[in-house]
Amino acid sequence: MRRPIAIEDFALRLHPKARLIGIDLGSKTIGLAISDVERRLASPLKTLPRGAFAKDAGVLTAIFVEFDVAGIVLGLLLLTPIFTSDLNRNEHDALAAGTAAVLDSRISPLDKIGVARDVLVAVDKATAEGRIPDVEAVVGHRDDSAYADLGNALQDQLDRAVTNAFSNSFLVSALLGLLALIPIVLGRKEVGV
Repeated sequence: MRRPIAIEDFALRLHPKARLIGIDLGSKTIGLAISDVERRLASPLKTLPRGAFAKDAGVLTAIFVEFDVAGIVLGLLLLTPIFTSDLNRNEHDALAAGTAAVLDSRISPLDKIGVARDVLVAVDKATAEGRIPDVEAVVGHRDDSAYADLGNALQDQLDRAVTNAFSNSFLVSALLGLLALIPIVLGRKEVGV
């Protein structure tokens, strides 16, 4: 099994005069920038319209071969809108599921209003501090099992929303990592010929 290498060691392992290419995957276009052969400066190369994945991969592979590309630098700003969209969607789903959990709980109706208020205050405070709230601690601190059950249910919904918010971003990151392997595979085929 190969071990990861430091970025400095990666630069030393590149073929002399081999270039790097920068890829910025936008929603409608793919921006490309190519390095000089000394890898000191990158210049704009092309802007390609986005198409089907297989077509885009074919066009990019041809460009990698044409310019003797040894490595890819990916613009990961692509992940920000995906993550933000998923987070907003999961926030909505978590609020709906949390509201249902409070309404369906075995605590008294007046206490439900107080719990909902306490949870929203905890969520707002945690958001301002850039952390995930511990709603279980806010709700489940009473000696009644109904509150503990509600706290567990709310924390479960929050944990599920946060986990789901990362799923698509991780999938896109994995696909980008596989795309970055194309020049390596192409380089090995050329060496074997």
